[in-house]
Amino acid sequence: MARRSQSSSQGDNPLDPNYLPPHYKEYYRLALDVLTEEGKESYQRFLADEAAPDFLCNSEVDHIIQNLQKPQYANQEGSTDTAGDNDMDGSSGTYWPMNSDLAVPELDLGWPMVFGFRGTEVTTLVQPPPPDNPSIKEEARRMIRAAQQVVAIVMDIFTDVDLLFEVLDAAARRVPVYILLDEMNSQLFLDTAAKCRVNLNYVEFLRVRTVSGPTYYCRTGMSFKGHVKEKFLLVDCMVVLSGNYSFMWSFEKIHRSIAHIFQGELVASFDEEFRILFAQSEPLVPPANVLAKAENAFAMTPFGSNMPFFPKKAPLMFQRDDNLFPSFMDRIDPDRYFLSNFRRDDMLRHTVEGSAMRMYKKVEMENAQMDPVRGFLRSKQLELDAF
Repeated sequence: MARRSQSSSQGDNPLDPNYLPPHYKEYYRLALDVLTEEGKESYQRFLADEAAPDFLCNSEVDHIIQNLQKPQYANQEGSTDTAGDNDMDGSSGTYWPMNSDLAVPELDLGWPMVFGFRGTEVTTLVQPPPPDNPSIKEEARRMIRAAQQVVAIVMDIFTDVDLLFEVLDAAARRVPVYILLDEMNSQLFLDTAAKCRVNLNYVEFLRVRTVSGPTYYCRTGMSFKGHVKEKFLLVDCMVVLSGNYSFMWSFEKIHRSIAHIFQGELVASFDEEFRILFAQSEPLVPPANVLAKAENAFAMTPFGSNMPFFPKKAPLMFQRDDNLFPSFMDRIDPDRYFLSNFRRDDMLRHTVEGSAMRMYKKVEMENAQMDPVRGFLRSKQLELDAF
């Protein structure tokens, strides 16, 4: 007997114009049981005997066989009672997989609450982008850089090192980052972090967990899981980037894809979906041999500060000499030492490029009018500080 979730009927009245006949077919279930118990040849023989079409493609058959799991009671030595201690109502603590005594994981880094959405704004992006239009990856990087409260990512495969850098930079700015990966492809993310020498255990404002697709149970107790094909980026619970774009180098260069940017009321549905997936997730624990190797001079280093992800090249110009004007050091504003630490290539330069720098330049112009010689020397110093 098919469950309502396995049927496509939109109503119980066959005379209803919106009624759809159920798409459940019994031979689907029987064929899958034969495939999981006896293999491909018996599966093809069963379909031929039933004169039924093959409803699985080769990749689906391979996925089922490769990810098939035996029932848990079969792995327990000396277990003779497979049904367990059943109550009078037929329920069992080991039979019903949806009932769990484990606590739901918490969003311990914080989660913003947003109210008052009005309308929905949708922007469509395609890859490769048309001329003079941003790419999907550029929009994803821009959204992560603009995050102030939270960054939430649900992705099937995450191997793009550039987007990994943006995520780690957001965590270094103390912005909570939550990443949910497909359970079967999570090792690819660990491999990418290992290649970049990033120790995920040292990133304070980053949480990486795994989610699997629904589980299909056969009559013998064997089961197999599916993949997580959801792909979206949620920033500050205000804007969402969703589509068929995976965080991989190939999706930027050789694959065609489409994505949409949602703003407004529709963002609330992605907010709810992420929290549901997070409640169903499992922690991603890197293996011990991936964290660090003492004998390797290039062992992975923690990424918990504002240091650049990739080492910068040596500067082409001469280093600035702070003692260039030693006779005027006593006449220079002490704030100079704070502002001179930020260069054009510094990651935090944008934080002082706004009102602080404008106010600083305004004071310099006023001082230049009062003391031309001092103003000329200070303007030369500012030119040197710009490099």
